[in-house]
Amino acid sequence: MVKNCAVPSRHPPIARSSMVDSPSSPDVSLRQQRLLESTRLIPWEFDLREQRFTYIGPQIEPLLGYPVEAWYEPGFWPRHIHPDDQSWAPDFCLQAARGGLDHEFEYRMLDSQGRCIWLRDLVNVVSDASGPVILQGYLLDITEEKRAQNVMESLARASSVLDTEDFLHNCVRDLARAYDAR
Repeated sequence: MVKNCAVPSRHPPIARSSMVDSPSSPDVSLRQQRLLESTRLIPWEFDLREQRFTYIGPQIEPLLGYPVEAWYEPGFWPRHIHPDDQSWAPDFCLQAARGGLDHEFEYRMLDSQGRCIWLRDLVNVVSDASGPVILQGYLLDITEEKRAQNVMESLARASSVLDTEDFLHNCVRDLARAYDAR
């Protein structure tokens, strides 16, 4: 069941590491992994030949509620895209990837509770002599940005105010109310 896409703000807590490496630490890759996995920017990697994720950052679990391991199952990603975006988002990504084109796009996914989460997907295509083989990228939760955009669009449509200053004042007031309601 698809629920309303206007969901309350839900930034998952960021995991903090108590370990600190010096710049001369021998395990730079561990330090880089901790850095990547301690942000709200979710790193991922997708194998085009196997059509499945080979890596996704652990931040995805608190955001969408699915265990990381579920993402490694073939077909997981398109099955959990919002029904209105299932018809175009996977095809858009695959066509750009086949053309070897890095790309960026926005779409909705359904979390494990059926709530709509807006994502911005930044995609880098990795090729070998045979062509594109791997996609690497980052996911970013843009749900709050989309909510604010919807409020502004609604206000613009509903406003019959000719005075720009009044209109902007009303927009700010209504945005503040929308965020206080969370």
